[in-house]
Amino acid sequence: LRLKTAVENGCSKGACGAKKQGNCWVVSSGLDRFPTITLKLAGVELAWHPKSYLYRKGSSQTWCPGYASNAPARETVLGATWMVHSDVIFDVGGDRLGVASARCPEY
Repeated sequence: LRLKTAVENGCSKGACGAKKQGNCWVVSSGLDRFPTITLKLAGVELAWHPKSYLYRKGSSQTWCPGYASNAPARETVLGATWMVHSDVIFDVGGDRLGVASARCPEY
């Protein structure tokens, strides 16, 4: 819930160049004005860009969040969106996770 509120507050009064419509945003000028979210995992900060945490509905200008509240727990379900545009390596044997920015194609 805090993540959703933070994005909504950051985009209030048209600050992101988008209009809120239900749970989604109608965007007319791209996602550049949406906030970049910083995730902190095991003391390491990772940038989660709007092109990753928002997904486009078809070919419209409507973008929706790829995360959800896990109420009543104080947790947020990130889903796979935090891995979009990243190379993610799961080292199960070494109990480690590696994340690096990637230049992924968009379809």
